[in-house]
Amino acid sequence: MKKIDFLSFNNHLIELYSRNFIENEDESFSLGYILMELDSFIVFMSISEIGTLESIQLRSKKFITNIVSNTEYTKMYDFFVSYSKKMNAFDGFSLEKSVALTENTTPKEILNTALKRNKTISIITSIDESILTGKIVLLDINRLVLSLLDYENIEIDHKQSVRLETILCIDVVSVENYLYDKYLVMKNAN
Repeated sequence: MKKIDFLSFNNHLIELYSRNFIENEDESFSLGYILMELDSFIVFMSISEIGTLESIQLRSKKFITNIVSNTEYTKMYDFFVSYSKKMNAFDGFSLEKSVALTENTTPKEILNTALKRNKTISIITSIDESILTGKIVLLDINRLVLSLLDYENIEIDHKQSVRLETILCIDVVSVENYLYDKYLVMKNAN
């Protein structure tokens, strides 16, 4: 497999393809921007189907199979994103500001921030590609432990350990998880 030069795509809207572990599917697809390269991860800004900021993610480089830019599809979304920004609708929840990225940022620092701030995150692993959503309660060198969100009762439930080497993607901040956190605060205040 050809090595991908991730930084050559900075500031370009891209189609990012990742290895898919679901039977009979070759790849999964995301649209967005590579913000930076960090060790074995990239920081990726995912764009929604309406051209707004959907999430900021840590994506494992080892599972990325291809990156494509400057297609008719990305050109259309360049317009969507530009128009959303012009209308002040691109980042309606100020998610971008909540992830402080510096030249020396590490994946652990990003996850530690989510742990300290008690923020809801979502993780997709290479084990079964199910989405685990919850709050980090433990983070060490090889794994993290999530207290999972129970969607039936909309409350934090049992814990699950995830080995860092199996992580495909972590939504460090997302519109959906931002709204979950707001709802949980409101629900617990009542």
